[in-house]
Amino acid sequence: MNLVIITTAITRGDFHKHSIGKFYELYWDIIKNMFDVYHIINLDLPYKLKDIYTKDFSVNLFATLIPADVNVTLIDNPTPGFLQAYKNVVNKVTELKLNNNSLIWWFEDDWDSCLNPELFNIIKLFDMNNPVAFNSTASSPLCSFRGGPIMTSSFFNKYFNLEYFGVANNTCDPERQVNRWISGINRTNGDLTIHRDISNDNKVNIVNFYYGDAKINVAEYPFFYYENAIKFNQDLQFTYHAIQSRNLTTFEYGCINNKQLHMIPTYIQSILKNIDNDGITYICIKPWTFSDIGRKFNKAHSLIKWVNVNDGTSYI
Repeated sequence: MNLVIITTAITRGDFHKHSIGKFYELYWDIIKNMFDVYHIINLDLPYKLKDIYTKDFSVNLFATLIPADVNVTLIDNPTPGFLQAYKNVVNKVTELKLNNNSLIWWFEDDWDSCLNPELFNIIKLFDMNNPVAFNSTASSPLCSFRGGPIMTSSFFNKYFNLEYFGVANNTCDPERQVNRWISGINRTNGDLTIHRDISNDNKVNIVNFYYGDAKINVAEYPFFYYENAIKFNQDLQFTYHAIQSRNLTTFEYGCINNKQLHMIPTYIQSILKNIDNDGITYICIKPWTFSDIGRKFNKAHSLIKWVNVNDGTSYI
């Protein structure tokens, strides 16, 4: 099975030691025995950083941080921009034909990692043939690019790769556009409209997976976000689930009704049957594994998130 990591990177000096480098330090011994690992990196040189950092420094640093057995594709992007970077990496997945029997992971270059040795074992509990996405980052609802998502190829093809459907528009960041697509709302997307037909694809499972000593808390489910008619088509049917396991041998499961939850011991096979796989399944894994450290870098270099594509990169 493939693990395809797609990264939109900018020149950051040795900062990548603390993001990409740290991930491989913590997880390489785990994932090298589970996957054929590919890493597709789009490298941008923001105008504001051109007199501080160089692309050559980043390229040479990646060669020291990423294990030799990883299949690396480095895209030298001549026209910096977050949307173009998104297009470049998703198109490269398609071009290399890596999206069958694969997990595709949107992993930006400014995320820190902590070790959850069972993270990928938890992911592999679920049916890789279904449209499933995973995250292990606080405040990351469906559509978020925060530390993920880690997607099955089915999810990538149906919900994440807007280039395939020809609906990515050169007006705003890709996270917002993926959000518009998944939402099922017919709305304006630049000079076009963006509309995913949900008439036969309107089910969404929101699952929190609590591993080890992670505590269940129904209040942390963002019901308000999914119930917002501005965010999601109200014909989408959201179902909320909780799974708890201390050792991946025994499991408890509950389905949330009226924001009430009752957990019962059961088998993982029964849990998977209870999760309707006809539509999207989005699984948040606790304890949280990834966190944003890019804000510190941005503050140090007075970088402000972009407003539109004409700002030239992820920042203005």
